[in-house]
This record gives sequence, C-alpha cells and structure tokens, in this order.
Amino acid sequence: MLTRQGFLMGLLSVFLSAFICLPFDSSADTLHDTEALSAGLTDLVHELNKRTPLRVDADTRLDSVATFSNYMIYNNTMTDLSADDVNAALVAQYFDENMIQHLCSLDTFQPFIELELVMVYRYTDKHGKFITELSKDLSGCK
Repeated sequence: MLTRQGFLMGLLSVFLSAFICLPFDSSADTLHDTEALSAGLTDLVHELNKRTPLRVDADTRLDSVATFSNYMIYNNTMTDLSADDVNAALVAQYFDENMIQHLCSLDTFQPFIELELVMVYRYTDKHGKFITELSKDLSGCK
C-alpha cells in the first residue's frame, strides 16, 4: 500500500524537476500579475505533461496536469484500485492526513506558497472512475 513518505517523495520529484521551468520572476510586482502567473503556470503544466504518464509511487500514476487561474490540478490514477472496492471517504481522509496537511511544511513548496496557488488532486481508479478530489489553498500556509 501507498506510504506517506513514498507518495511525498514521488510528488516532490515531480515538482522539483518541473519547477525549474517556471519562466517568471517571483518579485512582488510580478507575483500578483495575473497574466504573468497564468503564462508561467501554463509553461509549467506544459513541461509536466511532457513527462506524463508518470509513476509517482507503486500505487499512483500522474496522468496529466492542468491549470486555471491560480489552480494547479493533478489528475492521478490509483492503478490497482477499483472505485467499487474502496471507501472514497477513507481514501480522501488518508490523502488529506498523509499528504495535503503536510504541503505547507515542505521547503520545496515555498515558491508555490508565495504564489498563493491552490493545489487540486483528483484520483480515479484503474478504470477511470472517480474516487476522490482534494485541494489545498497554499495562501493559508503563510
């Protein structure tokens, strides 16, 4: 089964490799410039999607990434699970407790926190059926 450390390490490797691609300056003037933020996130999503599908850990595959406004949306598949065989509330609780709640404390997320992004994680089963969706507004990390 998925471990917190394994999942976070896989997720961090995705972000570390992709964050280098952000083409905009994080200075105060640029930080709140919606057009620059959208352009930067679009470029980041483009770079991330070049690497998908990407195995995050033994149980999770990142299929695609999307952006809208200040949202980063990660579409994941739980490759060995069927939605009919899991309790979606328990899966959501697991991811919330073992990943979402820890995003603010990750040093690698500081640039995302400064940009006040909202991270959205969607999970489907091995057949593409929806399991759960979680989000974290990183502006609350400050």
